[in-house]
Amino acid sequence: MSAFAGIVRGDAAPVSDHYSRIYAGHNAAKTVGAAALFVEGAAARMLQVRDPAGRIWHIVSDGRLDDRDRLATGLCQPETASDEELLAAAFAQWGPAFPWHITGSYAFMAWDAAADILILARDPVGGYPIFYHKDKDGTGIAFATDLAALLVGKPGRARLRPEMLAGILGRAPGLTGIGSFYRDVDLLPAGHLLRLDSGVMSVHRWWRPPPVRVREQPAAELRHLLTAAVEERLRGGRQCAVLLSGGLDSSAIACLAARRLRQDGRRLLAISSVLPDGWTGPETDERHHIEAVRAQEDNIDIHWVRENPQTQPFGALSRTFELLNCPPYSAVTHMEAALSAAGQQHGADRVLSGFGGDFFASSRPNTFPLALACEGDWQAAWRELAAMRRNGASWTALARRELLGPLAQTGRQRVQVPSIVGPSLRPFLTRRRRLFGQGIPIIATARRQMAFLLEPSRIELTVNGATQVSAKAFSQTLVFPMLDRRLLEFMLSLPGRQMRQDGIPRSLFRQAMAGILPETIRQRPDKGPAFDPLIAARLAAARSELMAWATATAGHRCWEMVDREDFLAELSKISPTNREGWRQGMFASVLLGGMIAHFIQWHSERWPDQEPGTP
Repeated sequence: MSAFAGIVRGDAAPVSDHYSRIYAGHNAAKTVGAAALFVEGAAARMLQVRDPAGRIWHIVSDGRLDDRDRLATGLCQPETASDEELLAAAFAQWGPAFPWHITGSYAFMAWDAAADILILARDPVGGYPIFYHKDKDGTGIAFATDLAALLVGKPGRARLRPEMLAGILGRAPGLTGIGSFYRDVDLLPAGHLLRLDSGVMSVHRWWRPPPVRVREQPAAELRHLLTAAVEERLRGGRQCAVLLSGGLDSSAIACLAARRLRQDGRRLLAISSVLPDGWTGPETDERHHIEAVRAQEDNIDIHWVRENPQTQPFGALSRTFELLNCPPYSAVTHMEAALSAAGQQHGADRVLSGFGGDFFASSRPNTFPLALACEGDWQAAWRELAAMRRNGASWTALARRELLGPLAQTGRQRVQVPSIVGPSLRPFLTRRRRLFGQGIPIIATARRQMAFLLEPSRIELTVNGATQVSAKAFSQTLVFPMLDRRLLEFMLSLPGRQMRQDGIPRSLFRQAMAGILPETIRQRPDKGPAFDPLIAARLAAARSELMAWATATAGHRCWEMVDREDFLAELSKISPTNREGWRQGMFASVLLGGMIAHFIQWHSERWPDQEPGTP
């Protein structure tokens, strides 16, 4: 598919040649009525379709589709039709309601020059972004799937939006619901559709969580949906790879992908992060679980990524900032870069990630018995508490952990602002708000917790950034089977009592993966660690370098937004340790705070004279 951009004038004035200069080297550039449209990509093209009313639309899309066979049959299109052609045919048949009829990860544009109507749409998870800038009078917009297209040559748009920085540092990225780090640029939220009709703009959410209904065989249905999600994401990949950590999610994806590829006589590349050979520190890795997957699936080739312990955790940030023009919502960009580079070295062009399983298919809802009670299912809540008691927890501990503790945190209260938030950003967080506005609700049904993550500016920030970096820096299509729309809607429709039984966390997913996962993994009590077991050791090794950087930049405005003293204090406490010894401050103050400080410093150099803004 193709990256795209455009400008639509609401006053019928000629389109400025500013965009023509930026996109002079693009494969397709066309002025159509009051719009100038641009497409970029090796197979970039702009399609024309005629809808049932006889109107002609110009269509461009970026991303990929799933469930192609069903869609092609329903639209009477050949099997060889490209994703762009299927999307265009879907719009021709269903108009602006087309997103309900397709699944995939995409950004979409349709323009009717005769009627001056522009349609922009994104899928519910939001792997492919659409940024836009409104005219001063609100009648026209410039839009692009690449943020840089809206900033280059228009430096006034590069002013940072401080409330977005505050939301990230305060671990409440959905605080504003905006999604863009720039004052004059908005991000069309995932699952939303923008319509500009003769200068009148509207944005609405086209996707909503489905209603709850009991399933007769939820484990079998989950197994079928995940199998389809994995197999469809292998389509088109010359060398398919999986990011295999040894946990439940990535191992399930690896096993399903390997079995499908084996039918075609193909092999699957597994990319796994492990400790260096001969490592004697306190850290542990998942090598034995990864080996269990390879022992079961004989067409898996593993590439071990033994990243140098001296690798600086912030070493990949500069390139990431250049690619995204914003900070990534990830604390391990250095390891993500190492894994992607390893895949590129072996020719991987399609990479499957298990990200998202923790939140949906294999989620472990907070305060589960209390959440069941909130659903009105008191019998199921009691059964869960009784099962947890049989598994070894005392009634006193259960009452404190599952009931009294969460209840004590409800109601209106002053938000506890993280200490890493600097003085210029604190006013954005020091307001009395319901706890639901700050993170995953403490007391909420499993459905509400999952739906919360699909609200604007939450999970889409991670997916969006990772997808773009993989494509731009490593020429890889990164896909997330655990975030398949059909799988998400299935999990959102389940009543809480069908998600977990007998006090066993993630019991539904474990049942669904019987006969797919190696039993040593399926029965493991935990989920598995992060991809970088050496993260604490890396920070400890980089302490002197990071302290020198913080000292050299002491007068920089980045430390007005990030508390420098808190960053240094938490950095000084870090020592090599295993996961059980990781401190919250290592992530919140050092990794997250350090990343935001680096971004503000990069921004001031990339866009000089653009003040970050004040409350």
